[in-house]
Amino acid sequence: AILLIFVIIAYACIGGPEHWVPDLIYNYAVCVREWTTANSSTLVSSFWFSYTAGRILGVFLISYIPTKIYLAADFTGAIISYIILIFNSSSDSSDIIIWIFTCTLGLSYATMYPTGVSLTGQYFDNTKLYSIIFGFGEFTGQMMVPLGASILLTDTTLFFIAGTIFSGVYVVPAVVLVVLGGYFQRRGR
Repeated sequence: AILLIFVIIAYACIGGPEHWVPDLIYNYAVCVREWTTANSSTLVSSFWFSYTAGRILGVFLISYIPTKIYLAADFTGAIISYIILIFNSSSDSSDIIIWIFTCTLGLSYATMYPTGVSLTGQYFDNTKLYSIIFGFGEFTGQMMVPLGASILLTDTTLFFIAGTIFSGVYVVPAVVLVVLGGYFQRRGR
């Protein structure tokens, strides 16, 4: 039962930032960067393109990269991308950085969810739990966006900081899952 709580927390931390980027980056680009609506829409599409490419690439790479390492690379990529965006969020910073690191966020989040499911499957049968545990965690994280949108939209740097924090917090339940899951496996539970 304790592992399930950490899985819910982990997926809440994925669900929020994974959806904040495409939901809020458009407003950021229009309001702060003063981009045209066409460029802002293209930025959102670029996120989804890199996300889709990351999912397709992940189908092949997961056979060669251990799940724990793949997951660590995913959240490390997300955290680094967010940190770079934090320091380049002002209207006078380079546009290319926004383009590049919005795409790297897409690549990072693309396989975080399925790789986490794969990791969890190493410790317990998640076929019975899938729709309840993973879905509940994911949607809990997504619902934080509407609740905090008024705050996040008034300070776009806060939007990037929140993504960094949530991506970083994801590390804690993931590590607990690995440590406790391995412990319970060794004990035969």
